[in-house]
Amino acid sequence: MSKPQGTNKEMFDATRQKFIEKAHDRFITQGYMATSTNEIVHDAEMARGALYHHFKNKEELFKAVIDDKISQLQAILLEQMDKRVHCGVSNPEEDLLVSLDIIVDLFKEPSYRRLIVIESLVALPHEKRRQTMHDYFKPIVMHFFDQLKITQKASPEVLEAMIIGLIGFMAESVRSFEYIEDAAAVERHGEDIKQAIRYFLKPFIAQYSN
Repeated sequence: MSKPQGTNKEMFDATRQKFIEKAHDRFITQGYMATSTNEIVHDAEMARGALYHHFKNKEELFKAVIDDKISQLQAILLEQMDKRVHCGVSNPEEDLLVSLDIIVDLFKEPSYRRLIVIESLVALPHEKRRQTMHDYFKPIVMHFFDQLKITQKASPEVLEAMIIGLIGFMAESVRSFEYIEDAAAVERHGEDIKQAIRYFLKPFIAQYSN
């Protein structure tokens, strides 16, 4: 049998990513609590010691799966914003709202919804879960608030309260997709969420961007 090709760093990263991918599939289909590290090791066709070389426990592996999923989300947002720029339709307020629309649409998919807003409830301590969402979504919102010059008028405390409120509203709203089975109803509910986000954000933007 030939030896695997690639540098040690490439092999290290590939092994880590394989564990993340196999854990991702198990966490979605079985849930965090019902998934054992033995199953993930078996699926990855790796030694058990290799798993613990990369992750100290199942919680740390779950956090890596979440990080990977949110990185995918951010890449999608960046691609869509680039398209808006190239098409000449980009402006900060609408770009922010479109970004949130994209997030709502992505959370219709179980792979995002179940991991980030459902399984994370049992997999991660409250403060770690809250900080994870805050660390990823605050820069997205603040980027557009900067462009709209809202950060020059609203206090840091007001901005923080708005971001926490927005994250909480979106998390609770998209979690409800889990209980809707009809595809048409899912689409209608998604549009209702998008409209509610506009009712929530537009007065704030108008107040602090004028």
